[in-house]
Amino acid sequence: MKRNDLTCLFLTLNKVPWMAYHNKIMLEAIGDYPLITISRLPMDLPGIQLRQDERQSHDKIYRMMLQGAKLAKTDYIAMVEDDMLYSKDHFDLRPPFDTFGYNWNRWSLFTWGEPTFSFKRRYCNGCSILPRLELIDALEERFTRFPKEIPHWLNGELGYEKVEKNLGVKVRKSIELYSNIPVVQIHHTYGTPGIGKPKSMLKPGDTLDLEVRKIRKRMGMIRSYEIPYWGRSEDLIKNFL
Repeated sequence: MKRNDLTCLFLTLNKVPWMAYHNKIMLEAIGDYPLITISRLPMDLPGIQLRQDERQSHDKIYRMMLQGAKLAKTDYIAMVEDDMLYSKDHFDLRPPFDTFGYNWNRWSLFTWGEPTFSFKRRYCNGCSILPRLELIDALEERFTRFPKEIPHWLNGELGYEKVEKNLGVKVRKSIELYSNIPVVQIHHTYGTPGIGKPKSMLKPGDTLDLEVRKIRKRMGMIRSYEIPYWGRSEDLIKNFL
């Protein structure tokens, strides 16, 4: 049955080489839900399309989220990213209207090293289902406090208590959600690196080298060579190399 209470907001810089594969999987998963795309290049996708420049920053991501949320008319926003593979039941998840929801059934797959699925419990913006009005209110509060730019080392997911306390804004509610079929996140070197952190705030073993920072992510302790629906890691990774 078609549901009209959710809009998918797709953000992409069109830099990953697997766009065609990703978009095929994405369109199959979102089905009839309305789609808003904010991309650097024109794309053959349904729905509203907006453009962005090629600057990369986490502050920019959240400002585009606010832009898309204000265009949408639905109760919920589902964030969609070009390094995430979704299934239909992810978009069936719903948190309460005053609570940000995150699908924690998320497995990572790295584009370097031995192809291995890895599970780690953490917030992930690309797995979020967000009440639209609460999203708008939360982001407007952030940008009122930081009208020019939110520093990278302070920025983070909505409803993440640590982030919101560090920002000095209202701590919003968030809950864990779990789809039956997992979401797969592809780790790669095309994304936004963690830039801008003052040298005085670096932890032991940390680095300012942006190329090193891109591949410093570690696998979680739970690992597998095969997961439901997506199959074997060695086969799926071929779509991304």
